[in-house]
Amino acid sequence: MGDDAFEARLISWLDMPGEDDPYPHDADPYPADLRDARFDALCALYLQADEEQRMQIPAIFAREESTRAYARTADWISSRERARNDLRSMIFYMRRVASSIRSSDDAWRLRLGLAAAAILQEREDYRDIIVSLAFLHRAARRAGIDPDPFFREVATLARPETGQFIETFLERDEADIEQMVETFS
Repeated sequence: MGDDAFEARLISWLDMPGEDDPYPHDADPYPADLRDARFDALCALYLQADEEQRMQIPAIFAREESTRAYARTADWISSRERARNDLRSMIFYMRRVASSIRSSDDAWRLRLGLAAAAILQEREDYRDIIVSLAFLHRAARRAGIDPDPFFREVATLARPETGQFIETFLERDEADIEQMVETFS
């Protein structure tokens, strides 16, 4: 995708409803909430972007305002609190996506959830990301999807440290993954 198309989509994402609001505990199931559509759009953009473009997406959460998208968005609120809310919501989003994976036709949802992990880049508590990866992994297995190729694919798109973090998750045994999900369900 060209840089102009990428920037237009990123700016469009910044203007989508649902930003700055954490998911309520009683949120409708995925994908009914406005925040779901917002994170779906961002994760899909991440998966479709080239390497240089992908680096700009996590930069939003790091508040690195040198990205070109910031320069073209006049009403961007660059508060640390907004970025923190979006990061916390993205972890919850990963678990919401996992809850919607029910068949092999839902592999695209697995990719979106994994893209969220790549965007997070261990910015939040890495243990929360590991647990969210466990939810995605177990959901994929239960739906008849082999999650390993998807984890590896998204790991190659992420920055090297994040990619290693995602791939290392695959070294866990199934019992450990099940226990994590049961503990945090």
